[in-house]
Amino acid sequence: MDLERLLDKPVLKHLRSGVATIRAIMFVGSVLGSGLALIVLAARYFSVSWKLATALSVLLILLLSVSGYAWRYVTRVYDPAFYEIVDLEGLLVVEPLGDHRRYTYTRSQTVKATRDDLRLVEFRAHWTGKGHNGTSRVESLIPEHAILDGRRAESDGRVHRWIYPRRPLERGKALRVGIRQVHEDDVEIQLPYFREGGGRYKTGKITVIVKLPFSEHSPESVRGVVWNSNRTPRKGAVVDELPIPTPRVDSAAGTAEYRVTVEKPSPYHSYGVEWTWLREPPD
Repeated sequence: MDLERLLDKPVLKHLRSGVATIRAIMFVGSVLGSGLALIVLAARYFSVSWKLATALSVLLILLLSVSGYAWRYVTRVYDPAFYEIVDLEGLLVVEPLGDHRRYTYTRSQTVKATRDDLRLVEFRAHWTGKGHNGTSRVESLIPEHAILDGRRAESDGRVHRWIYPRRPLERGKALRVGIRQVHEDDVEIQLPYFREGGGRYKTGKITVIVKLPFSEHSPESVRGVVWNSNRTPRKGAVVDELPIPTPRVDSAAGTAEYRVTVEKPSPYHSYGVEWTWLREPPD
């Protein structure tokens, strides 16, 4: 029997819980005992009134408690972002390709460092469609920037990528970064929506643009949507709608361009466009 299984026995688990409870009681008792000792010492040896001694002791205990909490918060909880997003633009261009579609996704953003030595800028992508191996490629918009690609999706369904500008960015400095991704949905059709968000990063402005062929979508179905990524699917992620200006129509190319712009978007919210495909796969 290994040590881990031995320690997991009910008797030993209860013993550990009892020891933890005793330690907690000892800690609270030591704090209260120290406060009482301070009151007695201040009143007896420094000729301080009992009321003043009690007030000073309570104040000292509060200061020690707040200081302890602040130390724990700073060392274990506080995790400020390395940058904020000044402006973000996401563009999705859809092209018919036989019995499926090709998607060209471009995300360009200006980031401003909020801490020294910023080296990595995060990009997270979540796509619903699937294509055969070799039909997808990702690259940095800036040739001299390196892209670090996680390739496979994590448990949250997102593929995590980072842009490395090959130099550190000092606090207060701004930098333009971006990625371009081309993929197809010849295995599983992509759902008809496109959205962007700053995630946990403070963002000044978001612009989302979708360029769709008339042969692939229903113009009457297009609408602007707001998603709250902090909500569970059971509660529903769609929380609001956005007005969409009159689309830019290119008659020669047979396409329509839809755009939504949001100033000072909320953290953990995504903004974008939703539509209906004209060519749905058979059930």
